[in-house]
Amino acid sequence: MWYVWFDAQSHCRSNVVIHLAHSLIRFLFLQKYLPAFMPLLLTGLRSFQAQSLCTVSVSVVVYICSAVKGQIQPYCDDIMRTLMECLKDDSVHREVKPIVVSCFGKIAMAIGGAYEPYLQHSIMLLTQAAAQQAPPDNEDLVLFINSLRLSIFDAYAGIFLGLADGNALHLFMPTLPGILQFLELLASGNSNKDEDVLRNAIVLIGHMAQTLGNEPQVGQQINQPFVAQLIQEALSSNDESLRNLPLTPIPIFLTCRQRDSLPSLAKSSSNKTRRMP
Repeated sequence: MWYVWFDAQSHCRSNVVIHLAHSLIRFLFLQKYLPAFMPLLLTGLRSFQAQSLCTVSVSVVVYICSAVKGQIQPYCDDIMRTLMECLKDDSVHREVKPIVVSCFGKIAMAIGGAYEPYLQHSIMLLTQAAAQQAPPDNEDLVLFINSLRLSIFDAYAGIFLGLADGNALHLFMPTLPGILQFLELLASGNSNKDEDVLRNAIVLIGHMAQTLGNEPQVGQQINQPFVAQLIQEALSSNDESLRNLPLTPIPIFLTCRQRDSLPSLAKSSSNKTRRMP
């Protein structure tokens, strides 16, 4: 059964073989296969110089998280250590790093409160990644940075939801300053963010508003002009999907003056009562 994976390691540029390697995950739904497969997966994850193999290996981690949920926890020390090493290695192709960042959130959603041992270091790496910017005249780098930002929001959202499911949301509180710093950067006029990044920023704010809105200390931290600015950008966007984001929980974070400055938010909030995605 492991022939496909060995073949993928030998011919990592073949899309067909990569597809077959993905299909192999169907055999991993039963926990008994994981001990035999994990050394091969870790070898793939550590192949930092083989972009396709490293990328598909991270994708496999995501699929396993979805398939076996918390049963992946015994292997998370090695997986998380390898993912963090990948992000710190400057020789790794930059296109690999967004999918690695996003994987943090998938692991957190799979293991819930058991993500605590990895929280501090992963948040540190997310904060460092969020600080990266691209000159506006470098289109390729702007596209990459926005791809990285989407992955950062995936990671933050996954960690938030995973800790919430594990009744460990108090562990998320120390991450708020880093998230706010990220949001403030995105609200600045030279962030070069795209609409997908703005959408994910609003969704994360909505998750926090919906779950933590009754916590006074959280409201005090998030009650910032740049948060209101991001909401206004979404409401005034030419993208209908941005204008139609469910914003009902968010006003609890805003002062009366900020709410009054967003008349369209009051209309949006009264018409939308469904949960944030």
